[in-house]
Amino acid sequence: MPEWFLRSRESEGTYGIPSRPVLRSEVGDTRGAVIVETRQLELPDEEALGDHDESPRWETTICPRDASDPQGPDAAVFAVCDRLADACVAHEQAVAFSAAALDSTARRAREADPA
Repeated sequence: MPEWFLRSRESEGTYGIPSRPVLRSEVGDTRGAVIVETRQLELPDEEALGDHDESPRWETTICPRDASDPQGPDAAVFAVCDRLADACVAHEQAVAFSAAALDSTARRAREADPA
């Protein structure tokens, strides 16, 4: 089952070392865009040596498209999963969440702008 966080990686600490993205989606509208990435987390070498039975984990993050480091302090951890199938579901949920958030932000901005 996924664990949902939606907190910055800095405030949560590290769950592992992110590898390259398994899934990557860009969600945007005329007012902005975010990147949703799902990556397998690798254990640091010192932890990996001691526990070979550790199951892999996947992390889904949401980050502004213009952030310099998509896995840096601007990335919000959306979910951490123990199974790839759950990670794929979490990725789709993060895409839907981001699309709804961007649409909501854009709609409010248009309503405030009478032009």
